[in-house]
Amino acid sequence: MSQALKRPYSELVGLQGLQAYALDAAVVRWGTAFQAALQDAGTDAKTPAEAERRAMGVVRRWIPSTRQYR
Repeated sequence: MSQALKRPYSELVGLQGLQAYALDAAVVRWGTAFQAALQDAGTDAKTPAEAERRAMGVVRRWIPSTRQYR
């Protein structure tokens, strides 16, 4: 959402000062690590379906949820 609106996440939730900086830094670090994990998951997959299955495994590990999506 932050990227789509081209605004820092802290601005979207209304933080300022040191709290805003800390939140933005955490969001960038988490997002960068998550994106790298997704890319790494599919690098040695033999088929696109296997790459997608591995990527979904990364999503499930990084974003735990009780809901199941198809």
